[in-house]
Amino acid sequence: MSISTVDFIEDRMAVATDATADPEDLRTLSRDMNPRVRKQVACNPGTPPDALMQLAVDYPARVLNNPAMQVHIAADPALLDTLPYDAIDPLLQEKALPASWILVIMRYDYLSHETRLLVARHPNTPATALRRIADSSTQRQGELVCTLAMHPACPADVLKALATHEDASVRAAVARHASTPASCLPQLLGDADADVRRAVQAHPEAPSDLIALVQRSGVDPAYPPAGTSPKPLTKAEQQRLFAAGPYIRERLAQASSTHPAVLTQLTQDESRSVQCAAARNSNTPLFALRRLVSASGFAVKQAVFSNPKARRHFAELMR
Repeated sequence: MSISTVDFIEDRMAVATDATADPEDLRTLSRDMNPRVRKQVACNPGTPPDALMQLAVDYPARVLNNPAMQVHIAADPALLDTLPYDAIDPLLQEKALPASWILVIMRYDYLSHETRLLVARHPNTPATALRRIADSSTQRQGELVCTLAMHPACPADVLKALATHEDASVRAAVARHASTPASCLPQLLGDADADVRRAVQAHPEAPSDLIALVQRSGVDPAYPPAGTSPKPLTKAEQQRLFAAGPYIRERLAQASSTHPAVLTQLTQDESRSVQCAAARNSNTPLFALRRLVSASGFAVKQAVFSNPKARRHFAELMR
């Protein structure tokens, strides 16, 4: 008697739970109208592998836990290539999904933003899959790249690239990640966002000497001085702060305690905001201000002429 002629659910359930049932009967029951029957077929080790692939759409956990699944894949590694697209998102929500399945999923020509987000969140996603997502993502996809930057397996080269991302939450995730290269940390230490600057302090390879200098300098509220009256920084120590990002250099350029020679160097900084800050500082030497007037853009020139020293020596600056 064909299973297709069996009307009673009890009889179909009996076949669905029988590991010795005819594989063709199980294949037929994998398309049964009753979800209870299909669910049991998904658990049955006798269910044909092609039927299991289809059942993964509705019963991903049961298919993954089917004791015959690994045997089928070992016998036919190409089986995973037949995985229906509709099964991808349900499978990615299962923590037991193996890395090998995720690598197969990443071979699909098109994956939606939501699917790539699930891949980036999955604890078993390998580094190669994370790198591929990073390569296909744009700077505007802050949520996706932030998730990438938080993944424990995120490669160091991806983290290095994300250290300059336009989204501060991404840079903060990079600052916290244990695999972020030590060479990125000084720049993040002087990031424009206070949360990023604070995040660096918890990193296992945080530049403790540079952090101590920032604390002593008092230029950044995110790094309060350790003592009540810290010893002022020497010229060489102030120059050491150049290794930090532009925010720290800008605050250094604003400080009244900054050495004139250091301010002269800061007038040549690659950051325009740092140049402007140094241009406004009354301790900046006149010859450095004159150079800014002759070689800088409008914003920097405007900063120079807001400096009290520039107003007193206007004629000399305009020579």
